[in-house]
Amino acid sequence: MYQHALIIHSDYSIGRRIALHRICESLADFKELRQLFAKLKSQFDHLTFSFHCIQTESSSIDSIPEYDSFFDGIQFYSDIDQFIELIKEDIKIKPIDVAKLILLKGEYSHLELQKLIYLAYCEYFRLYGEDLFSDDFQAWDLGPVIPDIYHSLKIYRDKKITKYRDSNVFPEIYSRLVKIPKYDKLINAIDLTLKKYSNSTAWELVNTTHVTDGPWDMVYNKGEGKNEIIPKELIKEYVLEHCKR
Repeated sequence: MYQHALIIHSDYSIGRRIALHRICESLADFKELRQLFAKLKSQFDHLTFSFHCIQTESSSIDSIPEYDSFFDGIQFYSDIDQFIELIKEDIKIKPIDVAKLILLKGEYSHLELQKLIYLAYCEYFRLYGEDLFSDDFQAWDLGPVIPDIYHSLKIYRDKKITKYRDSNVFPEIYSRLVKIPKYDKLINAIDLTLKKYSNSTAWELVNTTHVTDGPWDMVYNKGEGKNEIIPKELIKEYVLEHCKR
């Protein structure tokens, strides 16, 4: 018989559970994994973990869901570093998180949304002196753009985006975002951004991000820097110089 020990993380945002798997051959092995379990719960105290011991007749991971259907659909990992990196990556704020929260609060066109994401990034840095997310903006013709957001929502063209206005979508978005340590700061930055700009037209937002000698203007440079990355340091320097705390 084989003794399988699992640490399951249930909050993974891609819609499935992930688990660290070990075959334990001694009591010391179990104690080691229990200590690791306690460490994970302490390190990520806002997340959900569970510890399980299963005995099967095979060393194969496949024998675990065969033993109990509760474990169906779990993605198993044996490398603790990989397991932790997956968790860390999962709790980072991403541009799509910002987009969803903005679209939960109102209906905006794609052009308006891109500008509001940029302005929320600036607002977050103004308030807290740190990056909201790691993705880069590019200097497109009509201002700063996150390409992944553009491609995921371009089907709306110039229409208002209603994709996230359905009340049934809110629990899914909330369950993903509430576990992010920066959640309260994120909400505050978005609320302040919308308070300042939600009544602006699309072209007023474009003009705001096109300000002379601003980050977009310096990179775009009359088209010579079209689609180039706008360095975050350039954005931060501008915010520190022109946006009062």
